Amino acid sequence: MAEYILELNGITKIFPGIKALDNVYFKLKPGEIHALMGENGAGKSTFIKVITGVYQPDEGEVLLNGEHVEFKTPNAAKDQGIAAIYQHVTCYPDLSVTENIFMGHEKVKRGTKRILWQEMHEEAQRLLSELGATFSAKTLMGALSI
Repeated sequence: MAEYILELNGITKIFPGIKALDNVYFKLKPGEIHALMGENGAGKSTFIKVITGVYQPDEGEVLLNGEHVEFKTPNAAKDQGIAAIYQHVTCYPDLSVTENIFMGHEKVKRGTKRILWQEMHEEAQRLLSELGATFSAKTLMGALSI
């Protein structure tokens, strides 16, 4: 097993008229937590978008568990366990907690377009229980406080 679960080596990302990332190196060991801080325009969002496959670097390489990877899409990164959780979360107040949790990745019966509501409600309720929530996964988001 590699010492680092994620490595960025010499990552550069250029947009017309601006070099958003310039030869960035980053290493993440299992269990570590890192914070990105800096002024507006420092490249924090671009850095996250490279890691999560929203942007591809113009130079450099990304290693996942010591293996070279190229995430062409956010789904490709997600398939490898990498996703971003943004500070400004969008929720849909007229939909249930379950619907908000599974928005965009609903569980469907294979070979059909039938949504597996019971399975999704049960998984959402399990997740809420793990967090110590006392409300139902079927509750409308708009009925909850922040």
